[in-house]
Amino acid sequence: MKRILFIACFLLVCVTISYFILNPKKQKPLPIINPKDLNEEMVDPELLRIGQGHQIGDFKFQNQNKKTITQKEINGKVFVAEYFFTTCQSICPLMNKQMQRIQEKFKGNENLKILSFTVDPAIDNTDELEKYAKKMNAKDGQWHFLTGQKEALYSLARKSFFILKPAEAKNLGD
Repeated sequence: MKRILFIACFLLVCVTISYFILNPKKQKPLPIINPKDLNEEMVDPELLRIGQGHQIGDFKFQNQNKKTITQKEINGKVFVAEYFFTTCQSICPLMNKQMQRIQEKFKGNENLKILSFTVDPAIDNTDELEKYAKKMNAKDGQWHFLTGQKEALYSLARKSFFILKPAEAKNLGD
């Protein structure tokens, strides 16, 4: 009797282990967020008609090493984007700690990029971004701190990343 119970338990364990080995948990694909999926107050009115297929618009900015970075840098790659400013003392340091965690987790992975766009290009020139990148231990080629013309930075935020529709519409300033 003990022998039969042992064999039954052993077979049950083997079947269970085999099941988990042969049927690994399937990963869910990353969601694709389109303008129509968002609160229309957050989306530029010109974009509301877009159903599916939204892509990040063309951009051309300078990184902390004075290298020109364009959307071609991220084509076919997974990327994390944020807007911040180097003199921020509230949420930006917390966000960038999380960016450091992402960078560390995906160290050396050429298919992951981190793009940190400034909201204050008047102060955040390439020299300031270089200092900030060093402070954050940013790995060259993986984490880009980007600056450029304010209008271009804000337009990209509104039209590609759905940060907020033009502030003038609600008198919110920048």
